Amino acid sequence: MNQNSFKSIRRILFILGLAVSLSIMATFIVYKEGVWVILSESKNAFAEHQRKAAIANYGTHLPEFDEVCVLTLVETELAGNLGRFTAPYTHQKLFIQKSIILAGEEAQEIGSHWRNLVFGDGGAACFEPHHVLQFRLMNKVICESVVCFHCSNLTLPTFPRPVLIGFYDSDVVGESTKLQSLLEKAKDRNK
Repeated sequence: MNQNSFKSIRRILFILGLAVSLSIMATFIVYKEGVWVILSESKNAFAEHQRKAAIANYGTHLPEFDEVCVLTLVETELAGNLGRFTAPYTHQKLFIQKSIILAGEEAQEIGSHWRNLVFGDGGAACFEPHHVLQFRLMNKVICESVVCFHCSNLTLPTFPRPVLIGFYDSDVVGESTKLQSLLEKAKDRNK
């Protein structure tokens, strides 16, 4: 192909792109409300799909892991803090007070209580998290969850950002209370 052929092809592609852009703009102008409804419905459907996928992948079917890193968060910057933590869905300034790695039976017990929780609607509450759970396999984080036991909400990984999920106990057993108690005991034991 010679130089003139490339110029002709580029010119045709430019005109085609311009025509498509003008068609899209005209559609938005003429059918503005209808287009926004369709886009809004698509966005909501995508968000619901992401939420269900996160629950399926990281809730009751949490993948295999060999350790859990537990970060304890506080709102006050103190001399011994390990750094700042930016949690989604909150504007609180949070700092890592403590980092504990649990392995073996202790980690698996946390996983057992986690998998026994019921995950569902959430998001309309305080969300003032004080714990981060990083489930790891061979030193790689497979699930990071920011947890607020006050309002029973947590985050689960999704793209492009974590989703906020509610959690509660399936029966009187009190899995969330047991989980919180295990985390507090681990924190206190490792002072």
